[in-house]
Amino acid sequence: MTNTHTGTMISLAATTWDVIIIGAGPAGATLALELSRQGLQILLVDQATFPRDKVCGGCLNGNALAALSHLGLTDLPRQLGGQPVQQLRLQNEGRFTDIRVETGISISRSAFDAALIKRCIDAGVTFQSGVRANADELEDGKPVVLLQSTTKNVFCQCHIVVVTHGLKAGTTAPKSRFGAGVVLADTPPASPLNTISMAIAAGGYVGGVHVEAGRYVLAAAFDAGFVKATGSLGHAAAEVLQQAGLPSIPGLEQAAWKGTPLLTRKPDRIAGNHWFAVGDAAGYVEPFTGEGMAWAISGALALAPIVHAAIKQWEDAHVQNWIRTHVRLVGQRQLTCRLLSRLLRSQRLTSLMISSLSWCPALAWPFVRHLNRPTSLLQGEAQ
Repeated sequence: MTNTHTGTMISLAATTWDVIIIGAGPAGATLALELSRQGLQILLVDQATFPRDKVCGGCLNGNALAALSHLGLTDLPRQLGGQPVQQLRLQNEGRFTDIRVETGISISRSAFDAALIKRCIDAGVTFQSGVRANADELEDGKPVVLLQSTTKNVFCQCHIVVVTHGLKAGTTAPKSRFGAGVVLADTPPASPLNTISMAIAAGGYVGGVHVEAGRYVLAAAFDAGFVKATGSLGHAAAEVLQQAGLPSIPGLEQAAWKGTPLLTRKPDRIAGNHWFAVGDAAGYVEPFTGEGMAWAISGALALAPIVHAAIKQWEDAHVQNWIRTHVRLVGQRQLTCRLLSRLLRSQRLTSLMISSLSWCPALAWPFVRHLNRPTSLLQGEAQ
């Protein structure tokens, strides 16, 4: 792993990089891997050190798996111990319904992200962890990125900057919820296998799924007032489970929960002069069954040819090209999730939905197919 830099950053300034990618989650790592395989010099940076857990359900749906197949990483989630996902269970006020989903895989972000970064390094990407990165003004027509560690600041020049870390900038949607998550070392009693279990209550919802090594991931979306009233993220999760009619999970209130900023948000821009945003940085909506991971990976693959063309010759048309592409491939699916999230805020509508799906599960299939269908970029390969 000679292309990993965890201390000195002096050597990074000696190169004019083709692309500097800020954020090494699934979107950043996917883009770095794709561009490096095209012979470009890529610097991938992240403030965190890896492996690390994220507030995320860790589910890879059909769209995400198709994108991984495009990268030649079809077997990666299973090699890491990922668990098959075959259904979604919705539970509210003691009633539940099971919805068959196209087969997906659940894997913790700590394992998945670290494995993607290793593939990047193996492909020639230079990875710098433990630094803050900020794009500065253009110099000689090229962007300059300031890398800041605890001991040193370094300016690096490049042709294109791509920002992939999100949930910080942009306009937050009215009544947006914020995310919370925890990885439990042991599987809760009576948790169904191969299932995303979603408990829905007035103040939010909590989803759980099995991942590798017998661990269990919980990811939630809560109203801020609900968390304040219950006292903590753990107590909020326990209250949702109780209201939904699910058994309590021992130690849930004391578990090491992590929170996020408000989830549903739209950035002011997703591209500009010599820079692009993808993944969470290009806008985010509450996901349900792996959509967030799919948006990140497939969006990065769609951005790759635009970045490659922009390196050869910058044109303002690249900005509009990416905006149109992102709306077509990601924005339309985010709209579906936005509508679902609004539905789940109403206990009456949630109860009606569960009753209707229990009577006729086929009602859910158009939505399941829509969210799992590979993007148009990948449909030909998935067939």
